[in-house]
Amino acid sequence: MKKLHTLFLISNVFIFAFVKGVFSDTWHEDFSIKGLYSWKIHDEFIGEFIWQTKDDQLDVWIDPFPGPGIFHIFPLEFVGFPIKVTEFDVKVSILEARGGSIGIFVGQCDDGDVYNRTIKFLHTLFLNTIIRRGADIDQLPPLVLVNNVPIPLKEIEVSFKEGHFSFFSQRILITEFQVKELREIDCFGLIAYVYKGAGAVGEFVLDDFIVSGPDVPVFRDLSVRPVGKAAVLWGDLKQR
Repeated sequence: MKKLHTLFLISNVFIFAFVKGVFSDTWHEDFSIKGLYSWKIHDEFIGEFIWQTKDDQLDVWIDPFPGPGIFHIFPLEFVGFPIKVTEFDVKVSILEARGGSIGIFVGQCDDGDVYNRTIKFLHTLFLNTIIRRGADIDQLPPLVLVNNVPIPLKEIEVSFKEGHFSFFSQRILITEFQVKELREIDCFGLIAYVYKGAGAVGEFVLDDFIVSGPDVPVFRDLSVRPVGKAAVLWGDLKQR
C-alpha cells in the first residue's frame, strides 16, 4: 500500500509538471547539462570550431581556415522545439568575447540557409555595424545607438512581432525597425563572426539563453526531460 501511495504521489507530480509545461511560455537554457541537445551545429562552414557546455556556460572556440574574404560565420541553430512563430523574445548573456563578434540570428532558414534570410544582432561593432542583414533582406534603416548603451554589449535581447524587431540590451532599447519579408520566423540561434588571418581565433563564453512567447514550451536545464525522468523512476520503483 505504501508503494502504491508513493506511485500515486509521483504520478501527480509528473502530471502537474506536464500541465505546467503545456501552459508555460519560457524556455531557459543555463547550459548546466553536458551536451547541446537543443542545438544544431552547422558543419558546412570552413574552419575548426568547438561549441560545448563547460562550467555551466556555453564555451565557444573557433579557428577559421585561411581563404578569400574578411571573416567567416559560424552559426549554432536552436532546434529545441518546432519553430513557426509570429511573436517571441530571445536573449543571451555574453560573458567573454575575443577575436570577433557574437550574437543572435533571427529569420527564415527552413532551407538550411542561415545567412541570406536572417538578421544578425551582434554584441559589438563588426565592420562598422552592430546589426547585419542577410543578402535577401531589404536594407535596414540606419542604426542609432542611444548614448547610455556601452559597447560591447553584455546582453542581447531581440523582440519580434509580425515583422517588427526591437533590439535591447539590459532593458535599454537600442533600435527598432520593420522588415516586411519576415512576418513569421522559422529559425533563430547564435552566430559568431570571426576575422580571418594568421593567428585569428575567436573565443566566446555565453550564458542564459532564454526564449519566451505565446507558443514557446517550458524548459529548464535543471529539470530537463520530465517524461524521461518519469520513465526511469517508474522502472526503479517496479523493481523494489
